[in-house]
Amino acid sequence: MILRQILPIRIAMAITILVFPAAVLANSESALHEAYYTEKAAKDFSAAKKLYDKALKSGVQGADKAEALAGSARCRDRLAAEDFASIMPDDAVAYVEVRRPGALLGKLADMLGLRGKSIPDALSERPSTRSGALFHIPKQIVISPHIFEFFEGFGGAAVAITEIHKDGQPEGVLAFHHGDTDLFRGVLETAFQFSPLAEKIRDLPTFAISYNGFSATGVLTESLFIVGSSRELVEGAAGRLLGSGTSSLGSREDLAGLADRRSGATLFAYVDLQRAIEFAKKHSDDGDENDITIANALFDLDSLRWAAFSFGIDDGTLSAEWTVRLADDHRNLVYNLTRFPPMSKQCLSKVPADAAGFLGIGLNPALSGVLSDAAERNAVSGLDIGREFFSNIRELCVFVTSDGPGGTSSRPLPNVGLLMAVNDSAKSMALWDQFLTLPGLFVGPEPVAPRSTKISGVDVTVYKLPEVGNIYMSELGDCVAIGLTRDALKSAIRAHTKEQSILNDPVMADAIENAPKDSSLLVVAHVGRLMKVAAGFRAKEGASQEEVMAMGMGAQLCSEMIAWVGVGQSHNEMSIQTAVRGLPKVNKALKVFGPLLNGLLGTAMQQQTIRMDQESGNAAGEELEAAMARRSAQQDEIE
Repeated sequence: MILRQILPIRIAMAITILVFPAAVLANSESALHEAYYTEKAAKDFSAAKKLYDKALKSGVQGADKAEALAGSARCRDRLAAEDFASIMPDDAVAYVEVRRPGALLGKLADMLGLRGKSIPDALSERPSTRSGALFHIPKQIVISPHIFEFFEGFGGAAVAITEIHKDGQPEGVLAFHHGDTDLFRGVLETAFQFSPLAEKIRDLPTFAISYNGFSATGVLTESLFIVGSSRELVEGAAGRLLGSGTSSLGSREDLAGLADRRSGATLFAYVDLQRAIEFAKKHSDDGDENDITIANALFDLDSLRWAAFSFGIDDGTLSAEWTVRLADDHRNLVYNLTRFPPMSKQCLSKVPADAAGFLGIGLNPALSGVLSDAAERNAVSGLDIGREFFSNIRELCVFVTSDGPGGTSSRPLPNVGLLMAVNDSAKSMALWDQFLTLPGLFVGPEPVAPRSTKISGVDVTVYKLPEVGNIYMSELGDCVAIGLTRDALKSAIRAHTKEQSILNDPVMADAIENAPKDSSLLVVAHVGRLMKVAAGFRAKEGASQEEVMAMGMGAQLCSEMIAWVGVGQSHNEMSIQTAVRGLPKVNKALKVFGPLLNGLLGTAMQQQTIRMDQESGNAAGEELEAAMARRSAQQDEIE
């Protein structure tokens, strides 16, 4: 009886012992496969690392355990390559990083329209040999995705400089992420076998070399090669990588503002200006003290904090930005004298939506009040000239529209307008009325007084400028608008009265939005529209039809291309940003020029064939003549 009761329990236990490892093994393999897919296909390295660690905790053994360990280390290294500053020493005087260079190539190819179509489809469109062309220019060029896969395997590299000796030799640490590129990994792993031996750092393969004053220490992780000028620097980087190191460059609170500039940048560089100045003073000669004193008086050297540079493609925009940060209470004389207030973008609400480009600059801050007496506001004195530029005008904006050339003179004029946002528009109108009246009265064969008219229901004053023609001025809200042509002012009036300004243009407004928020100087150009303006201008000047046609085709290809330069000047930071987006699509250009180029290649091939046939025929004829001459000579000898 007891045996009957015990026997089923033993059988159940045996089955459980046999089945449980299989179930555990199945779950572990499933977690490992999911981790591998998440790493390689989804490229979510943080999630993949968690899955690899989960597989390790589940008790994988043998080859699976080795793969889980390697996968977790790969993801750890890739996450470090996403933020190299997290493993760099926090006292770096200079730092440069290149992140995901392959991603930049892919984004650039997207901007040029060279991705999106499969290679088999592109190759299937190749013509037969009957086309007769030596080379074939396809209707659409497609870059093979395998090229991007190769370069995207690189996580990038970074170097941090911590000290510069008087002889110019730097001290620092470098980290290189070879990623999934097996060639580089194979070269490093093979070379490490022959490297000089050293005590291991964090149980990692380690080498050390010292020769003729030069020393270096390096370690090799699953995907990173870290080398430094001293063992301490490498130990610090390895410790931060493995999660047990000291604070890093990326964790410094005073550099938190740089995170946004680094996020979308492929190339990023940083200099700690205080440390750099300390090094310069320490290595300066006695005769340099006077120069340092002068520089300190002009630039307030103690107030300089850091300088940074970033370059990359983000959201379809290729941009570069330079930034210098100062202390909040700085007394930098040079910066203060060259700093302009940020634009309020008040003028931009009067720039027409179809503008080809504009230049805006902030001049003065807004004032809380203006003169109340109407007579005094319309009176002009000599001091008002300086007051206009140094107090009254808040910002200036010059624009050009994409309409054809206009003007009333013998020469065509571009449709250029000038907008001035002012604190007191009545005072400005009175002053500019005086200025613009003088040329018509004192220059030219006879005096021409200004006259009044209306454009689109708005009062306008027309002035005569010798050699230029008529120019037009009007008051639009709190802005003074001057048009070099009637069409220029008309477009500004339309932008003001119907709210059809450049701020509502989806193409140009995006550039304004992405420019520095505190821009004191902003230049935005729609390249396609500018080329259209230039084509119309050259046509009016009598340029050749070929030149005008080429400029028109260029305008068509650059129909979405926007470029801008913005200078931001806050009280403690200056930034200069240059950017371009909407690059011409290569395949769009091929669609326009491809048939012509293929035709030229076909014609050149046919001409080459004819030449070869002629040369071959000539050679055959010469050979026949030589044979006949030899036979005649032989006959003469016989006779």
